[in-house]
Amino acid sequence: MPTIKIYHPFRNVNQNLKGLIAILSDLTEEVLGIETEEIYVGEGFSEMVKLLKNEKSAAGFVSDYEAIYLETFYDYVPIMRFKVAKLDKVIVVNRNAGYNRISDLKGKTIGIQSGKELQIVNPVVSFFIKNCSVFNEYPQMFFPLSGYSLIDGLFENVMDAVLILDNVYNSLGENQKKELKTLGKFSCIPGFALAMSANVGEKIRDALIGKEEVIEKFRNVCTSYDFKFEPSFDIDRSLVIEAVEGQGVSFKDYVENPESITWTIADSVDSWRIKELKERVYNLTRFNEKLVEMYKSVKQSRDELSSLIDSPVEKIILFSKEGRVYGVSRSFLKELKYTRKELIGKKIHSFLYSQDNIPIDTLIDKIDYGLIRSCRMRIKKRGVAYADIKMNFSVIELDNKKLILGVVI
Repeated sequence: MPTIKIYHPFRNVNQNLKGLIAILSDLTEEVLGIETEEIYVGEGFSEMVKLLKNEKSAAGFVSDYEAIYLETFYDYVPIMRFKVAKLDKVIVVNRNAGYNRISDLKGKTIGIQSGKELQIVNPVVSFFIKNCSVFNEYPQMFFPLSGYSLIDGLFENVMDAVLILDNVYNSLGENQKKELKTLGKFSCIPGFALAMSANVGEKIRDALIGKEEVIEKFRNVCTSYDFKFEPSFDIDRSLVIEAVEGQGVSFKDYVENPESITWTIADSVDSWRIKELKERVYNLTRFNEKLVEMYKSVKQSRDELSSLIDSPVEKIILFSKEGRVYGVSRSFLKELKYTRKELIGKKIHSFLYSQDNIPIDTLIDKIDYGLIRSCRMRIKKRGVAYADIKMNFSVIELDNKKLILGVVI
């Protein structure tokens, strides 16, 4: 009986991965009447590409970019894709700016929400760092608040484009989104895919998409890895290829000679030298942990939301359209001389005023409509002391509720 070889680079195949391969094997036998053979490839993803190029009926776990390569230059199709959950970024520009492709942004100013340490493994990020002026003067706020600050900079024409997390973009108000457009979405950390010879893979893919119970099993298997499973291969192929070729490298060479090409690209990025990589790797690890925690607990309670924006340095306040306080950073509490318990749930009208004598309710409406993004404010501290400050405002949506984020600048 003919067999289909399934190559994988995972040295330690735990029960979860065995379960995933077993599901695929059962589906292959059910749809095609063909058995599968699991084969470990010790040299990792790149070695697998060499094997798959010479196989007529095979499947293998390869990186996102290798999957595009196999689909473009060889007769392979992606069956499924795996990626780290909640780590997609979008390229955002002003709708009327006239930018339609990332190549239109060469020589322009761009803001990047964290992730500059990913230049070595992410061709989209390295494209912008190499070809654009990276704006780095916005307040260094705790992630993901820097994403909202970058959006403010985009509206104020300080930047021509920004790279922000997809879930930050999705939390923007509808009025803000009407003024913006995206040029593409990509994974911060490249994921991997299962690619299969097209002569058998197309039937398997069609069968997989049509079997919700099988898809659900795949999702359950991936949960322990904190991967988000996607039954359709939705990576923006043209964006990745344009980003690679926009750095003077052919996409074919980028995949076939990954080590030399990747370091050539990294070495050409004058703005961010390799010496910054070590300290940023630590930041990325912390940022990953905080991100996962944030999106697991952000809907649980006001107190937890407050703790998520609890910055010891930045002065931050989060309040509802009715003016009720949802969260205040430690630094801002220290200046106001209040405790969090005293402010949570209270109205901001008692301690926050506009220097231009705009009533707070009117100010909130103008912020909501996108008419005001920055304003000179006056705060009343405990007792009789006052202080003049300037604040940037952004409208976000959490748990289907519209909230306003204020940051002292």
